[in-house]
Amino acid sequence: MKQKLLLILILIASIVPLPTLARDFTYEYEGQTLTYTVLDEEAKTCETKAGTYYDAGNKISGQLSIPDIVEDESGNKYTVTTIGSYSFNGCNEITGNLVIPKSVTNIGEGAFFMCSGFTGSLTIPNSVTSIKPAAFGGCTGFNGSLTIGNSVIAIGHDAFNGCSGFKGDLIMSESVNSIGMGAFQGCEGFKGVYISSLESWCNIDFEYCTSNPLYDIHNLYLNDELIKDLVIPESISEIKRYAFYNGNGFTGSLTISDGVTSIGEEAFYECTGFSGSLTIGTSVTTIGGRAFYNCGFTGDLIIPESVTTIEWGTFEGCSGFNGSLTIPNSVTTIGNGAFYNCSFPCVISLNPVPPIIEKIELGAPFEQSYCEKTPLIVPDGSEEAYSSSPVWEWFQSIKGLESAGIDGVDSEGERAVRVEGGNIIAPEGSEVFDLSGRRVSATGLRPGIYIVRIPGGKAVKIRL
Repeated sequence: MKQKLLLILILIASIVPLPTLARDFTYEYEGQTLTYTVLDEEAKTCETKAGTYYDAGNKISGQLSIPDIVEDESGNKYTVTTIGSYSFNGCNEITGNLVIPKSVTNIGEGAFFMCSGFTGSLTIPNSVTSIKPAAFGGCTGFNGSLTIGNSVIAIGHDAFNGCSGFKGDLIMSESVNSIGMGAFQGCEGFKGVYISSLESWCNIDFEYCTSNPLYDIHNLYLNDELIKDLVIPESISEIKRYAFYNGNGFTGSLTISDGVTSIGEEAFYECTGFSGSLTIGTSVTTIGGRAFYNCGFTGDLIIPESVTTIEWGTFEGCSGFNGSLTIPNSVTTIGNGAFYNCSFPCVISLNPVPPIIEKIELGAPFEQSYCEKTPLIVPDGSEEAYSSSPVWEWFQSIKGLESAGIDGVDSEGERAVRVEGGNIIAPEGSEVFDLSGRRVSATGLRPGIYIVRIPGGKAVKIRL
């Protein structure tokens, strides 16, 4: 029995090759000797020798030169495909520019951690697919631009954290789909983040708000032009969380097209530079918590009918709105702090049933002092329901749509909008909404009450 078992083991061993032990060798290139570790003897690939957080795999000084191809002592040639983890960790006496070979596909964790002596610009070659955590963390000497190659898919947490010396452009690749926490935190020296596709940008999974380079860099360039008015095209269906976090370089309006169905949590958090209107497309069904926290929008805010829930803190701190707030009849729930510290001169809620206020104990959607001095307009016949509902009861002036008065007069007292037959005549660029918040054509309308947003963000109500 034992002999039979031994024969089986020998047979298995002859079929399944045993793994080879990692083998190190040294190679001199341009006057500098580095240690390499074989990754695959058959494929003839290797990496610069890995180290640990406490001890570098290669301890060197001066100009670092890494070739594409290296040779061992027997003359066998190997392709350098990986910069090993912590390979040059803490080598702060390295000087000059860093050129990464085009053969490299992976830059390991902490590969150049705290190598503060590098200068100039850094280009991640198109061969690289992954930049591991802290790969360049603390490399404060770089003082040019950073280009992310067009094959990079993932950038690990803290990959470039603390690289405060960069003064040029951060050029992002369309291939990137995930960025870890703190990847570009502390890189405030960059002029801006340069992208070539909003679709690709909105598709990035940012692990946390500090994953987004806009957290410290603020300015976003599309095809070399600084974005002032941001338009999310119809080709985008989802704006992922933190997508434009702290992008306060935007100075105009934000238009979210009808193709978008979801806006992620804190997507436009602290975009304080916006000074124009906010237009939310009629297909948006989900708006994440604090999506527009502390943005600088002006004019009116019309929530589209496709939205049923306004999450916690969604528009908190948006104190620049100087027109009315229109909540459609589709909204049934409003989260805590949703409109806290906003200054709408008028609130219009079109649901005959007062929307439920969630988690009041964590903070109401409006401040009580604000409600006491702001008129609330609701569907006729629902005034009593609102006046006896939590938070809504704080409004001292609750009127039905009819008694609130319907007009087509703007704040300057000029007739900005008029009616001719079943058509609404308004200034060029105006948008017409029904009382459910849906955008409609300005012609061939049925009798009823409509809200017209005219250029500049101001809205008027008008009856046909």
